[in-house]
Amino acid sequence: MKRVLLSAVVIVFLMSGAAMAIDQEGKMIASGFLGYTFGFGDAFEYIDAGLNFGGSYHYGITEKYLVGGELSFQTYKFDLGPLGDHSETELNILATALMDLNTTDEGGLFLTGGVGIYGGESSSFGINGGIVYTKAVAETIKLFGMPRLHIILDDNTPMMLSLSVGAQFGFGDRY
Repeated sequence: MKRVLLSAVVIVFLMSGAAMAIDQEGKMIASGFLGYTFGFGDAFEYIDAGLNFGGSYHYGITEKYLVGGELSFQTYKFDLGPLGDHSETELNILATALMDLNTTDEGGLFLTGGVGIYGGESSSFGINGGIVYTKAVAETIKLFGMPRLHIILDDNTPMMLSLSVGAQFGFGDRY
């Protein structure tokens, strides 16, 4: 698993030199997303992760970096054996950053990473990282695909892979 993740990061960095990136400083981006999450590890022996949805806001602080926050919801289904199933939705509050790898007016790639509180009855601190691929459909609107790995830092360190799609909306004087 570590080799696959390392290989993916190396490929993304090599691809980042393929196009000239546009300046992100001062840009404002709001986005919404919907996806599905797969859970890994002992924490998911009796729990299935499911739908995820949410929104984020990012502001360009330099030519290549945007920082912001994200509110998202994650659904879980618990197998309670003879008692049936139980579903739960939790709120996640994350601080995230985007690193522009090769974005043009038509679209491109960002690395994304962040930290935050993964909610539920017992909130836990976690980290996440992934890739955002964007494709422009209008001057200020881009569709995106976003695979991300989430690692929750508690006793059993559950990991989740979320595969999401959504739309970015650029606004402000710089977009």
